[in-house]
Amino acid sequence: MDDSLPAFRLDDSYRLVSLADDAGAAGWNASLRSEEIGKGWRVNLFDCHTFRDEVRTIEGPATFSISLFIKGTGRLALENGPVLDLQPRSLFLFHAPRPTRGLNQIDAGSHLLGVDFRFAPALLDKIGLHSLGCLMRAFNDNGSVQDALLMRRPLDPVLQRIAEEAIACRMNGAARRVFLQSKALEVLAHVIAFVGDERAEGAMATASLTRRDQSLIRQAAETLRVRYSEPWTISILAREAGINERKLKLGFRQLLGRTVHDHLERTRISVAQNLLTHDGLGVTETALAVGYSNPSHFAKIFKRSVGMSPSVWRRADV
Repeated sequence: MDDSLPAFRLDDSYRLVSLADDAGAAGWNASLRSEEIGKGWRVNLFDCHTFRDEVRTIEGPATFSISLFIKGTGRLALENGPVLDLQPRSLFLFHAPRPTRGLNQIDAGSHLLGVDFRFAPALLDKIGLHSLGCLMRAFNDNGSVQDALLMRRPLDPVLQRIAEEAIACRMNGAARRVFLQSKALEVLAHVIAFVGDERAEGAMATASLTRRDQSLIRQAAETLRVRYSEPWTISILAREAGINERKLKLGFRQLLGRTVHDHLERTRISVAQNLLTHDGLGVTETALAVGYSNPSHFAKIFKRSVGMSPSVWRRADV
C-alpha cells in the first residue's frame, strides 16, 4: 500500500483523525455520521458528493461490519490485499480480529450513499453467532490478508430497502436506538439466511459434479497455475481438461470459489509481483511474461488488483 497517501485512524468515537497532524478528515470521510446504538452496536451513515478522487489509507480497530452501499463508485482494499471495486448496490462484509489498515478510494463526481452496521465480538457471541465462518461462503470476492477479511457481493433489494429505511430514520433518543438496532439485526439475519440458502444450493450443484469431474476441474486449475502465460479461453481450457464448458465454469465457482477468469488473473498478477520485485523485470517484460500482450491493459489490471501501479510496486520495498 502506498505510504505517500494521506493516512487516518478511527478514534474511539469513530471520528477519522489524520496520523500526520490530528486534523479531522475532509471529503466523504468527514461526512461520516457514527452513532452508538447500544453496547457493542454502532451504525455509520454517509451521504455526500465528491468533486475529486479521494484516496487515503485508514487504520481501524478490531471489528465486524456489514456495509450497504446504495450509491457510489471507487475501490476498497486491505493492506497488501486485492482491490475490490465499490459499485452502486454493493454489500461489503469486513472482519478484523485486530487493528487493521486499508485503502479507501472514492471516484470524483460520485454520490456516496450508504450505511455501515458494526458489531462487537461479544455481541455476536451473545446472539449466538459464535463463528463467522458460516458467513464467508456467500462472498465470491475474498480479500483475505492474514486474519482479516474483506468481501463483496451485490446488494439485493431487501437489503437495499433496509439501508434506505436506516438512512431515512428521523426518530430521536431511545426510539431511534431501538429502530436502528432492529435494522442492524435485520441485516445480520438476512445475511445469515441467504448464506444458508446458498450453501444448500451449492451442495446440490456440487453433488451434480462427479468425482471425475471434480478431479478434472482441479487439474484445469493447476494447468492455469503452471501455464498462466498462454492465451486461455473457456473453450480452450475445457477441451484441454476434457470436460464441458458448463461443468468447468460451475466447478470453478463451487470448488474454488471464483471464476475461471478470476483464477487466471490472480495467478498472473501474483507471478508478476514476484517478477517485478525479485527478478528485476520491467513492466513491459513482465506483462509479456505473464500473458498480457498489452502493457497498458496489464498495468490497469495490476493496479486494480494490488492497489498500486506495477512501476510503483517495482520501486517499493515490499
